[in-house]
Amino acid sequence: MASGMRNFNSVLTLLLAALAFMTLYQFLPKGPSAAAPASFANGNNALVAMGNSAKAVDKGVGAVGVGGGVGDGVGGDAAKQGGKQRKLCPRVQPPLPKFPEGTIKITTVRAVWETGCEYIKSHGTRNSDPANSQMRIKGAFFICDTLQNPKLAEFRFDTDDDLLAATLFARDDGWLEDAYVGAITRASDIPMYERVINATHIFTTRPIVIVVCDEENLLPIHYDRSKFPRLIVVRTAQEDNQEFSKLRVLGILPVMYTQFLDPGTLPFGTADLSFTRIREESVLYDLPILPRHTDPIEAEQGRKGVSVKDVAETSPFLRDHVMMSFKAMPRMVQLYQRCRRGFCVTVEGAFNRLLWELGGSKYFCRIDPEYTLVFPPHKKALPKNHMYAFRFVSDIPNPSEADRTLAELIRLDTHCVNPLFFCNGAWSHAPDPACVNEDPGCLL
Repeated sequence: MASGMRNFNSVLTLLLAALAFMTLYQFLPKGPSAAAPASFANGNNALVAMGNSAKAVDKGVGAVGVGGGVGDGVGGDAAKQGGKQRKLCPRVQPPLPKFPEGTIKITTVRAVWETGCEYIKSHGTRNSDPANSQMRIKGAFFICDTLQNPKLAEFRFDTDDDLLAATLFARDDGWLEDAYVGAITRASDIPMYERVINATHIFTTRPIVIVVCDEENLLPIHYDRSKFPRLIVVRTAQEDNQEFSKLRVLGILPVMYTQFLDPGTLPFGTADLSFTRIREESVLYDLPILPRHTDPIEAEQGRKGVSVKDVAETSPFLRDHVMMSFKAMPRMVQLYQRCRRGFCVTVEGAFNRLLWELGGSKYFCRIDPEYTLVFPPHKKALPKNHMYAFRFVSDIPNPSEADRTLAELIRLDTHCVNPLFFCNGAWSHAPDPACVNEDPGCLL
């Protein structure tokens, strides 16, 4: 009898242990979801299925907390609803690099950025010098010898924090690999770029360099470094024409792959993937790659404003939203020279003419639509079958509209499939074949 009871107790103990294990098993991570939510996996599959830079997916995804940290900046409140924190699409924010031991790298970074003509000329004249140094020196000769103004080639770090941030992200040669770049040329740019910087930290993973064209500190910058760890602020000399500063910066700033952001342009979604496309397309291509103009009426007006009798149009009329590799730096200096000599009616028109003269044929799809095209109450009729892939939103006129647009972008980002497409009055998670066929030659 006692033996039977012992057997019964043993069986009961085993049953209770099995039940406890089954209960615990429900809460254990399983399969892919242990590493990422299902929506993240679906988003990756959609990108791969589109054949759209699958190599860069691992660089452009991960988790971002909006409503805390970065999201507490401009537009951060838009990520909170009913007191709850809203989650953005998973986007890998890589940990900040460790600061290098010793002072060799920080000395190199300071020399590359701040000493300008002196350093550039000593590191780009030999055939054995790296290709990026040889490209940069073409701009230095024009600025330092022709204009005889070495300050135009110098980029002084605004604070020690900016020097440290640049050192964290720089390569061993002092150059940045990938970076968003903006240029502050007037006081009204400062609050607009705060929105740009915030959007860059929410939706992207790359550093952003803000070039303040004001060496005398007349434009004080007070961006919160704790919220924007990937921000690098440098100062350079101002010019008489503010538009020229953009061309000079692009022609000489030590960045390998650049996406320039005007003060009214917010990055969104898969903006980082454009770096991959620039890198891929620039292997045998030394021109900037611009996006197709979003408004066909404005594009036609711009085309008519450019004298094309003596040059063949090798691409549609493009916006001056510049995306480029270091190989295009001499072209930026060439355009800078042309504009300084009075041959640019508009910089956008000058960009298009130069590209046509040089046979430029690569261009992005409409990836930076104006905010007035899709966001109420400014929404207006769009031509049929024109596809818009939301990597940027452009032409935002003031800080309040930038806040509203950023709030809408945060809301749209919860769809977790990027890029987000807009065509024929509807949003979609994949490009409409009819819209893609409307312009089969553009890059996405």
